[in-house]
Amino acid sequence: MVSGSWCITGVASAHAQSAAPAPRPAFENLRFREDWSRTPRGDPRDPLKHIALSDGGSIWLSLGGHVRLRGESVDGFLAGGPGTREDGFGLLRTHLHADLHIGRHVRGFFEGRYAEVAGRELPGGARALDRNRGDWGNAFVEVAGTTSGITSAARVGRQELLLGRERIVSPLDWANVRRVFEGVTLESKRGPVTVGLLGVRPLKVLADRADVSDKATVLWGGTLAWQSAQRGRVLEGAMLMKQVDAIGTAPSARRATAAGRLLTPVGRRDLVLELEGGIQRVHGGADVTTASMIASDLTWSPAARWAPAVTVGADRASGTRAGQATQSGTWDQLYPLGHAYAGFADVLGRRNLVEERLVVQFSPHHQARVRTAFHAFQRASRADAAYDVGGGIFRAPGVNASARIGTEVDATIQWRLGRHLRLDGGVSRFMPGQFLRDTGSARRYSFVFSSVTATF
Repeated sequence: MVSGSWCITGVASAHAQSAAPAPRPAFENLRFREDWSRTPRGDPRDPLKHIALSDGGSIWLSLGGHVRLRGESVDGFLAGGPGTREDGFGLLRTHLHADLHIGRHVRGFFEGRYAEVAGRELPGGARALDRNRGDWGNAFVEVAGTTSGITSAARVGRQELLLGRERIVSPLDWANVRRVFEGVTLESKRGPVTVGLLGVRPLKVLADRADVSDKATVLWGGTLAWQSAQRGRVLEGAMLMKQVDAIGTAPSARRATAAGRLLTPVGRRDLVLELEGGIQRVHGGADVTTASMIASDLTWSPAARWAPAVTVGADRASGTRAGQATQSGTWDQLYPLGHAYAGFADVLGRRNLVEERLVVQFSPHHQARVRTAFHAFQRASRADAAYDVGGGIFRAPGVNASARIGTEVDATIQWRLGRHLRLDGGVSRFMPGQFLRDTGSARRYSFVFSSVTATF
């Protein structure tokens, strides 16, 4: 199991200058977390990672990026319905960033992006997160420093956010266009404790025009994280407020989210428990209602050949009960990494959803990791809809319809060919349950993908 952090972003590096070789930083999900303040050695691309621009080395530049090419094939798309439901298409994205450091306290991180899709003829055609024909991703100025043992960094501009295990806020790496926000973040770290503040607006992706921030939506709040390196424990919390202004006939709404996460060994270090939960207070119109979610995973990782790991987990995200205002008690998933949860076929989002799962992973080769998973899905409230991965309605509730949405089986493999090249592939099979048969089309849905990613 990979632990996360509720940190908004990684705290800035100390920027200590040295000509001595340093351990090479790993490529991070958020690329601006990487610390290339010391010149690495041993890779042909190392000259790009630390380029001195002044005689004393106080001004330096780091370059990086990646290219990803992915193919997808589907049959019975989203359990069937009108329009094309069998298709194969390709997606390409490329990022190139420049990380400029001016002295010990100021940096600018600027990332250009291009994303394209070819041949997608499924309902809706190219999605909003499929295309972005030349725009900025992360583009911010940072001021950082250390006082009384507290290291702090403030960033202003466009930036990706990542909280914990990405169930609530994620840069959404699976999408062809990663999720970006615009605003201000502040993070302070002392020892094992990290505190963060944020005030941002989500960015609207416009395929052929400059992206713009969503002026009707603001997300603000704070985070707190504590990590014990010796015992492998993580304790995290967040208080977030999402404010959406009135649009047309839709009234304004405020949704306050309190969430927490615990990761801890259970008796022995090869058995790890993860618990994450949240409560939301929804203020809209004259009503104040409550929504909730809880997720749990118990993972056993014995010291054995092929490094096996077995996870048993369950999730519940609330729905709206009969007699309540529409979606008033439905968990708002905010800005999650949908692909990692509720199945790789991306049929369902974590709203009005109960899920049980069994995940088995192993490494038949030191560069490869195989993952298999079984999921069972039901609606938490029969009076509420089933929701798609983006949080919209996938299937309306119907009359006297079953709670059972369906089951899914996933199998994926990841193969790393050195530090710069990675191959991924997988297949998913979604089997509709009685709820889909009660309310419309209920075809079996198959999803297959393969991708190659080059990173530097």
